[in-house]
Order: sequence, then structure tokens, then C-alpha cells
Amino acid sequence: MESQQQVSLSLPEFRRLVISQLDEASARKEEGNTLFKSAQVDEAFDKYHEVVQSVKGILAVPALGRPDMVDLKKKVDLMHLAVNLNLAACSLKEKRHEEAMEYCREVLTVDDRNVKALFRRAQALSQLSRSGEAIEVLNKARKLDPQNRDLEVLLKQITSEERKRVEQEKKRFGGMFEWGSYQAQRDTALSGEQRLQAKERRELEALVADSADAAEAGLLYRWVSNGVAPLDQQERRQLALLVRRVAALGRLDSAEHREKFAAHGLGAAFRLEEEEMEQDQLSQWKEQQKLQEVKRITLKAQNRQTLTEEEAATVQSFKREEIDRLSRKQAD
Repeated sequence: MESQQQVSLSLPEFRRLVISQLDEASARKEEGNTLFKSAQVDEAFDKYHEVVQSVKGILAVPALGRPDMVDLKKKVDLMHLAVNLNLAACSLKEKRHEEAMEYCREVLTVDDRNVKALFRRAQALSQLSRSGEAIEVLNKARKLDPQNRDLEVLLKQITSEERKRVEQEKKRFGGMFEWGSYQAQRDTALSGEQRLQAKERRELEALVADSADAAEAGLLYRWVSNGVAPLDQQERRQLALLVRRVAALGRLDSAEHREKFAAHGLGAAFRLEEEEMEQDQLSQWKEQQKLQEVKRITLKAQNRQTLTEEEAATVQSFKREEIDRLSRKQAD
């Protein structure tokens, strides 16, 4: 029986071999890039796949894990990540979305902060009608790269499409079922008290959704589904600022609304520091705060309850300000 002969390489020889294989892999990757740009996606995919197989072979050699091979290991890892991202791009072009997610997973297993992998994973999730997950992935990516315009555009697109889908379902069911299957989709895993809380958050969402930008719409989606628990401190503050903006416009003039937002973790909207507000928002906010206080005192007086000196002074001050405002308006 003929025995197989093993070839032993010295470390310098192994280093030269790896460099040579990396050069070949880089050349094939560039060929793939050229094919992809010329819309020859299948051919590009084959080139990238060849590179992946070659790189996996290099990574399987234990010697690459030696301390004196750190520089080469880094180059091999970067090539592996780059080509998996390219394979994901090809899969997305060919509408093989599950496959694209798998290539993104390969990247994120090594580098969970890879924004490009998160972006392509979100694209695949969106095409698989998993909008909620796509929005969560994009929000994670935006924390890592807040200035990335592509992330902002995709997030806006997904939330817009989701809203259109909701409206279509509402029309389809003729209003017979509130929010149609959209509501069912978001509440599938909920029961009992959780279901009632989600319904209440949906009602609150309707009060502020029109004023939300793409990022805030994504946060609202998550808040409606699961409350504030999955949101970090910055995300909660961002939603609180949205609620406060809407309140400053006079669209949350009900004490009940305020109590409900507070009950669902967004009470900070009504007690955040004034220095965080822009000047026009601050003016509107103070005006609304004053109006709320006057309404409270007026209701107290209507119920024949005794007013404090401070409350009486507040009402008198408000009356004088209103008289002055009307006088100035007539003069104009």
C-alpha cells in the first residue's frame, strides 16, 4: 500500500506560501468585483466562492495562530470577511435572502460591529417580510455609525413600506379588525395583561407617529411591541424627546395621555431638562405647561375647591397675558 508523503514547511516558507495564496485570492476577488459591477452576478459569485474556499484552507492551518503570524492572520481574516460580504451582496441581487443572511452571519460571528454586514442583513430581513427585526438591526448599526446615510435611507424605506402595508390591510378588512393582521403579528407572543398594554401603546403611538422621523419610527415599533425594556437609555430619551415635541404642539393636552405615557416608561418626556430643548420648542413647551396648569386650576375652581394664593395668582397672570396678547393682535 502506497503511503502518503507529508510536506513539512519551515515558518518562513509557510509565511511566503500564505502571502502568495493571499495575493491569488485578492486577484480573484478583484475579478469578482469587475464581474459584479458589469451585472454578471452568477460569475462574480463563483469567483468569490473560490476565494472563500481558499481562505478557509489557510485558516485551518494551526500555524496561523502563532503569535509571530498575527499580521498574516489579520489579513486572512479581513479577506474572509470581505468576500463573505460580497457573497451576501450577490445573494441579495439574486433574491436568495436566506442565503444572504447566512453570509452576513459568518461575518457577524467574527465581527458583531460590522456595519456593512448589519446593513445587508437588514436588507434580507426586509425582503423576507421581517420588518421588525430589520428595524432592530438598523438601529444597532446606526448606533455604530450615526452618520451613515445608507442606513438612514433604508430605515426610512422600511418604516414607510410597513406603514403602507398596515394601511392596505386596514382597507382590505374594511375596518372590521383594528389594524388587521399587523396587530396580530405584533401581538402573537403576547397574552393577557401584556396584550392590553400593547394595545394601549398602539393608541399612544397614533398620537405621535406623524411627527416621528425614520429612526424614531423604528424605536416606536419596538416600544409598541415590547415596551421600554429592550430600549437602552439613549433610545428611551430619544422617544421621550419625540413625545415632548408633540406635547409642545398641544397635541397631548390630556392628563390621561401624560399618565399613560408615564405608565409605559416615557414619563421622562414631561420632566426632561429644559437645556436639552431648542429655543422654539422650549417656548412652546413652557406655554403648554402653563396652559395645563391653568386648566388644572380652573377645573379645581369649577369643582368648588379652594384655591391657594399661588394658584389664584397663576390664573390672574394668565388672564393678564391673554388680554395683552389680544390687544397686540388688534393693534396689528
